[in-house]
Amino acid sequence: MEHKSPTSDELSKEINSMIAEALPVDKNRYVDFVASNGKYSKIFYPNLFRLKIKDNAKISYATIAEELDKVLAEKSKEINELIRASNPSSLN
Repeated sequence: MEHKSPTSDELSKEINSMIAEALPVDKNRYVDFVASNGKYSKIFYPNLFRLKIKDNAKISYATIAEELDKVLAEKSKEINELIRASNPSSLN
């Protein structure tokens, strides 16, 4: 997977204007599949336009970048756990 957007420049413009030029569809996007162990699985894309910043006074590029890192780390952990649980070499 290659990250192309939002770039640092795009994110800075959105923070400064407090709006985004284009938003993704309103539905939660996901990928679903049947894993190698036969279990149906669904992975939701993280919605980076719905980040929750507790204190609006602290909104800055650094705060948003930190929250993005946190959300993406959690999603990576979720995907890696799914891969481990579905790994064909671990099946009996």
